Amino acid sequence: MVGPIRCGVVLAGIALISGALPAVGLPVASAAPAGRTATWTSVNLPNVTDHPDSGLIQGQSPPYTLFWPGEGTSSTGEQDPACSPPAPYRNGRHVRTGAPQPDDKLIGLLGFWKRGPFVRVGNPTPGANHGANHLGVFFHTPDLDGKPCYRGGSEYGFFRALAEGSTMVGDQPLDFYQCWNCNCKPSCATDRGTVSERYTSRQTGWKYSAADRIYRVSFANFPVSSSGATCASPIDNYSIEVLDPAVSPATRAFTTKICRASWMPDLKGGAGWITGTAHADRYTGDGADRFAGSYNQVTTVKWLHA
Repeated sequence: MVGPIRCGVVLAGIALISGALPAVGLPVASAAPAGRTATWTSVNLPNVTDHPDSGLIQGQSPPYTLFWPGEGTSSTGEQDPACSPPAPYRNGRHVRTGAPQPDDKLIGLLGFWKRGPFVRVGNPTPGANHGANHLGVFFHTPDLDGKPCYRGGSEYGFFRALAEGSTMVGDQPLDFYQCWNCNCKPSCATDRGTVSERYTSRQTGWKYSAADRIYRVSFANFPVSSSGATCASPIDNYSIEVLDPAVSPATRAFTTKICRASWMPDLKGGAGWITGTAHADRYTGDGADRFAGSYNQVTTVKWLHA
């Protein structure tokens, strides 16, 4: 992706772009931590920050439809009840976990998945600063204020950079990112001084992100990534899977291994929230890119825990 991510969301019930996809493989069984049985559990994302035209309502159950909001900001619309106004990133649309209280965390998270496509409509303008225009889903820890409001903290997850690839089937790359002290650009003040963002992303190798699939990440131990890179640590790196939900049990269509960055905290078993997003860059305001009609569909979300 061009530049670091900011955060955003999704839709259900819209027909997918048709086209041939890779053949699916064998049924998938999730690996549990030693001595424990891990379980995938459905979770709602009831807390909303959004423009007023989305129709999203605080507390609603899935599915969620988040359309790319276009450039610019808004001081109106739904306000995340855990965050103080004004909303920190009003140029995006997002839904996140947190119930019954909006700041309630998922405890002991070992991985997460979302079902639903990342669909791009339109094309980037050559030479424009595409910034952080993306659709994504990610896990994030408490921020520097102990809140789910994205001022610092750590994140990892999937995103579709809207300027990458095209709308053609087979040219719809899915990316994965890791972030520490996220959104502290150039820095955030703390009682121990200032901190700055560390960020990295890469394409996963899956080229069909507009397909209605389960996009899943969990922790795994391995010394070398699928691209041949030696990991900084062989412990708690990222196992990426794409599953076909049309087959029961769900079968694996794609898998890859990505190393955890040397500076990235080990978040296996951590506490925090899952957020879905549709985001437009607030810093560049290029005024040229238009991806109107693009959307992130969150049909269901699950988290892995012991």
